[in-house]
Amino acid sequence: DAFDLQKVDRDHVLPHLSSLFHIYISIISNQEEDNEKKEDNAEVLCLVLDCYRICLRDKTIFGDIANEELIDGLMYLTTFKCSISSDSRNVSCSAVRCLTNALHNNSRAVRDFLNLNGLTWLTNAISNGAQVVCLFYMVRLFYMLISYSESVVMALSNGAIASVGIPGKYSGCPPESVPMEILYESFVSAACFSYRATPKFPGCGAVPDIPLPTPRADLVVEVFKVVYFFKAKGIVESNSSVCAGGPVEIDTSTPILPFHITDHLLHGLLVEILLQWNNFPADKGLHECQLHALQVLSVCPPGPEAFSSILEGIYGKRLAGPPAIPSNPSQQPDFSNESTRVGLSILLPFIRSLLRLLELQLFAVESVRGTRGEGDSTAALLIPVLGVLTSLANKSDAARYIIFRLIVSSSSAVETSSGDEQLSGKQNPGKSLGPKCQPVEFSLYSKLISIMTSLEPYSKRYTSELFFAMCNNDANLFVEVTGFGNAVALLQIKGLI
Repeated sequence: DAFDLQKVDRDHVLPHLSSLFHIYISIISNQEEDNEKKEDNAEVLCLVLDCYRICLRDKTIFGDIANEELIDGLMYLTTFKCSISSDSRNVSCSAVRCLTNALHNNSRAVRDFLNLNGLTWLTNAISNGAQVVCLFYMVRLFYMLISYSESVVMALSNGAIASVGIPGKYSGCPPESVPMEILYESFVSAACFSYRATPKFPGCGAVPDIPLPTPRADLVVEVFKVVYFFKAKGIVESNSSVCAGGPVEIDTSTPILPFHITDHLLHGLLVEILLQWNNFPADKGLHECQLHALQVLSVCPPGPEAFSSILEGIYGKRLAGPPAIPSNPSQQPDFSNESTRVGLSILLPFIRSLLRLLELQLFAVESVRGTRGEGDSTAALLIPVLGVLTSLANKSDAARYIIFRLIVSSSSAVETSSGDEQLSGKQNPGKSLGPKCQPVEFSLYSKLISIMTSLEPYSKRYTSELFFAMCNNDANLFVEVTGFGNAVALLQIKGLI
């Protein structure tokens, strides 16, 4: 913190900094693991790296120091295993933070990093595991690389991270290529480890010199960003039909888990995180994790059987058969059926958590209303959670019934086209273009109806799709719940009018 670039003689300091950097790399590389001086030397090297990190943030001197030799040395140190007294201050973590600043500042540094087999080295470092804070910076650096470079995406799409380029001064011979299955498993395992470690997630606690109030939550967020990128780009194919009931068979003859097994582990983690009650803004770390979990679920949703098996495992319950749910969500199911009761009981907490997130996002929409870029902000805030809810309503009768009851039936009166049931509420027959029954003011139902009347097209479409799905694609019920004026656009798109 005391290293101020504005107050030092750069021409004098920077050459000495470079000399110290290379000298101490040589010293700690040649020392034995049990040498007592190794941690002292690593401490000095961390201080040197902290100075470099500050220098690499300054674009006026970036070109003077960000050469191939420096990038190669930093890359070598990313895999260096020498923890010192503080969890956050170790050689590997400091080197990764320097690389992050270098890559953020200059595209040439990205090319140098890739030409020196940097992606392969970083992939190996992630696969071998690290401390939470260090792993956070490694994963963030990896996400920067895949975001900045199309060549990296092409390498990932080929199924493995292969070594390319000329070995650097410190790197020596490049390591073997890393199969995508191992890399994908490493990311998911890192997120699972971070979630299940003690204390209870998201794991608050001061970390020296690192301004991260919830480092474990931040690591999970970065992993979800990478996984979303993998899925959205088709680098890792999703298999939603996996785990359709029976036990998962794993080939123990190979240490590599196939993608669909890792997918099942990922889905279990996503569901567990979304089941946590979000006491926002106190649990800001958990809130960020849940929002990114929704994005991942939106591009790789589990199949109905896989989803049920995950919830059954979490609650220790087993369905004897499919729940007996009527196709019309406004009708009562057969509660005398045990499978119906169990199926609804294990789904209810998960859907309540999703609706809680939806309410928080709707509140966030209110905060950006009238600001520049309001439409894009609204769509980004609402589309992931609306998409997941719509997917659930389309795939599960039980989920559709719960969503309909919690959104519509709890805050309005709905008179179905067959006249089967009348729910409590105030009739609104006079407004033919609006909902048949007036939603309770400030309820989730009324807020969603207001989104359907907004000018932002994407969130409006997704909200309409959610209502249509929770009405089981029944156009008449859809019109009664939303009003003809709100329903007409989606009905035209679907060719129903």
